[in-house]
Amino acid sequence: MSKRSTGRLSVERIYQEARELNPKVPDWALRRAAPKVASEAFGTESLLELAARCVRRAQDYVEVREGSEVREGSQESARPILRITPYSRVTAQEIVRMITPAVARVRLMYFGSKEPPFASDEYAEAVEWIKRKNSEYWLSLTDELIKRRERLMGELVKLADDFERLTGESAEVHFDYPATCHYELADGSVRELYTTRRHPLFAFALVVSSSARLTGALEPEIVRHILCGVEPRFYRAIIRLHREIGQVLFPNQGIGDYIRREEVVVTFRSPEISREELSAVFQHIVAAWRSTRAGGLTGRFTEKDELLHRLMVELGGANRAQQPRGYWKAVRERWEELTGESVTDKALILRWREVKKKISSQPVASPTSN
Repeated sequence: MSKRSTGRLSVERIYQEARELNPKVPDWALRRAAPKVASEAFGTESLLELAARCVRRAQDYVEVREGSEVREGSQESARPILRITPYSRVTAQEIVRMITPAVARVRLMYFGSKEPPFASDEYAEAVEWIKRKNSEYWLSLTDELIKRRERLMGELVKLADDFERLTGESAEVHFDYPATCHYELADGSVRELYTTRRHPLFAFALVVSSSARLTGALEPEIVRHILCGVEPRFYRAIIRLHREIGQVLFPNQGIGDYIRREEVVVTFRSPEISREELSAVFQHIVAAWRSTRAGGLTGRFTEKDELLHRLMVELGGANRAQQPRGYWKAVRERWEELTGESVTDKALILRWREVKKKISSQPVASPTSN
């Protein structure tokens, strides 16, 4: 049976507890990790357990983000890579026409007019409006309201348990229907807006996310169009870096190491792609992938990389954060025996770090404290 607490009030409690547990972790990472942890909760963990998991995941986010030019998430990492063509311009105009009724309604709902509430050069003010509305809502939530919500959530989970025990059928409990979207700050960085039905920007986020999903436009550009009247662009090809960090799930718990997986996804939305443009796409894929690894990648995955990986697995050190005394000497001796190359322990350590960076799915460290 799956009983997951996805309530945003739980998210805020997890975030606050995690921040007290380890104040050294950046706030942006905790904010991003808390909703993920809440969505994976089964209702049986304590708040402290969820907070510790939030800290671990946030630290994984920090590790991934360091030295990365491609920002995390499907919307943040989207990179337009081909020139604008007549096809792109006409498609962008059609996107505006198709979403006009929803855009007009959301403007009327929030600003009393169907016209853009901000001028095209007032986007910084528009962003401040989003941040202010968001902050006002979360600051309005009192501790008493949060505790009451948590108590009611616990009662619902207990009812689901009783239902399963009496009928043998599973029951899934959902406490909120979230709507999220991404918007760009004045400095070019991208932030996520997380809302639920009681949030004042719920309708705004829902229109943005559904418009982007159905038309192929980017969410930050839909936001800019709604608030400032700037026409969203249409790209014939977009690169997205998809990154996921988590544990293998088992009822009531996660199992094993935290695993990080990365992949680069290219979306083509027009047949008007020349051979030269395909070459440009390939170069951007390589650049996007290399920029996500600290220090970049120095080459392809070779047979010697495969050999070193096999030795690490055979000698039991592939998943260890630190190796015991004498371990690298054993690896070096096996390496020299199989390859005939004379190397130092330090050279093998550096090569192993590079091998791990080349693997797209790998375990990552997740300590609860610095």
